[in-house]
Amino acid sequence: MTPSTKRDRLFVLLVVAMATLFLFAKPIFDGEQFLYRDAAHFYHPSLKFAQAQWGKTLPSLQVPLWNSAEELGRPLLADPTSALLYPGKLVFALSCSFDTSYSCYIIGHVLFAAFSAYVASRMFGVNVLASGLAGVSYAFGGAILFQYSNVIFLIGASWLPIGLALGWTSISRKDWRYGVACATVQAMMVLGGDPQMAYYLALLTFVGAITIWIRHFDSNSSRSHKALLIAVACPALAVLLAAAQVFPSLEWTGQSSRHTAPMLMGADHQSPFVQPVVGSHQSKRYNFSIPPWRWAELLLPKFSGELFPENHRWIGVLPANDRTWAPSLYMGLLPLLLAIQRMRAPRDSLDRWLRAIVLIGFFGSLGWYGVGWLFNEVSAAFGGSARLWNPIGGFYWWLNSLLPVHGQFRYPAKMWTLAACGTSLMAARQAADQGPIQITLQQAMRGTILVGALCSVCCLFVVFQGHLDGRINSRLFGPLVAGGVWRDICYSFAHVAIVGSAVALVALSSLRAQSKLMVFLIALTAELCAAHHRSVVTADRSDWNSQTPLISAIKAHAKAHGHEDIRVHRAIPRSVYPSE
Repeated sequence: MTPSTKRDRLFVLLVVAMATLFLFAKPIFDGEQFLYRDAAHFYHPSLKFAQAQWGKTLPSLQVPLWNSAEELGRPLLADPTSALLYPGKLVFALSCSFDTSYSCYIIGHVLFAAFSAYVASRMFGVNVLASGLAGVSYAFGGAILFQYSNVIFLIGASWLPIGLALGWTSISRKDWRYGVACATVQAMMVLGGDPQMAYYLALLTFVGAITIWIRHFDSNSSRSHKALLIAVACPALAVLLAAAQVFPSLEWTGQSSRHTAPMLMGADHQSPFVQPVVGSHQSKRYNFSIPPWRWAELLLPKFSGELFPENHRWIGVLPANDRTWAPSLYMGLLPLLLAIQRMRAPRDSLDRWLRAIVLIGFFGSLGWYGVGWLFNEVSAAFGGSARLWNPIGGFYWWLNSLLPVHGQFRYPAKMWTLAACGTSLMAARQAADQGPIQITLQQAMRGTILVGALCSVCCLFVVFQGHLDGRINSRLFGPLVAGGVWRDICYSFAHVAIVGSAVALVALSSLRAQSKLMVFLIALTAELCAAHHRSVVTADRSDWNSQTPLISAIKAHAKAHGHEDIRVHRAIPRSVYPSE
């Protein structure tokens, strides 16, 4: 490495470290624990139980197979969310408390997501600073950062960039060694608890191989056939590498409501055009879809309103709005502009493949908002009634209808990880090839017009602010605070105006290209920290150790009757959340 390369790497490392210390200050310095959603009530007790079981069975060289504390008993090894065999869980073997290991486990995978995007960009020939841009925008963007609340999906997201880079390199160079590495990444995703992301990685690699095969079809090139063979062999090898997790999980899910017959059939062999029974897996798999009006968050970080600590989530009053998977999709203004420019004018096959990944994630995450939903909305606007099942005709609906096994997955919002990853990698390639100065100057006027048009939305909140006050939108966070909605939207416009002006000033300055990239990287890190620091919600660790009177009574009664296994380990006192 040259001295400048070492300096740039140290600079990127320093920026990522500062962002991590700022965003996760409470878990790192104050010893608090991640609170929101499954991070608190599911993964914390489940992983703690798994760690305790390993402590009991490891001396006898056995693997813990059964979870006696969940429901009426359920498989432990066969449950992918336990990630029992995932190598990353060695962090729980450290000589520190479980809470400390749990925080390291989550924060470590956020850092690994940044490292993975950085390495992927480097494999694509991008310089160090532009690769750092990809790592920061990906790992600290709203969609990935918030997966601290669902650590298995954070694991899948953290492995995805490097998996895509290995997959593309294996099929473009026709090199088996990279194919084996890609299969290993897929296996890590499965062992970490996210088989869906491993599925997408295999699918995207296969799509890339198909395009290479079609392009060389007339020449009858044996090398194009080799690319196709590698793409097929990779997931097969991944299944073998993760067989100890795959086959027990397949057997268990085969007995559950998630089991679906392949190709245009549901679990009850109904047509996918028929609306399933409410509460069934077939209906639940479209939960957490991302509606199209949330696309504004790509430009305006808090456009939809903050979810906590006070309820500003104004889009919740919209009848068609779905549940929130991540409070914001924002991943930085500069990466967005760079990626748009690259998507408009792709330079090679890799660009076109990355663009396809972005579009697949973009439209796949719509989920529930399919052609049927659009038809029903138009019909309702003209006084008609809903006649179609909403997801019909949407991209996610087609995936469920045509792809084997895909119908067993849930939550279309998870596909946004593909869009975030592709966007970060394309932005890094554009920053390295052309530099951001052309982007800033070309799109300054367009951006001004767009922001001005979106500013008109603010007028609606001035007019209807009184109508929003007191609207109950969240059982957990209480009534909607219209004043907070107004502040969040004003903040979003001020944010993009300040960041856009700063980018333009740096771009027009006389700084060298490398120095500009350094400034852009600092600015990107600062704006993502400012936009998302309130999304990381924590509470004091002691709250996990307190017990309600009911739990205390149950345990006392059980102990008096000689029972060891008490199935109340997922209960959390209501006092953990603020009463207001």
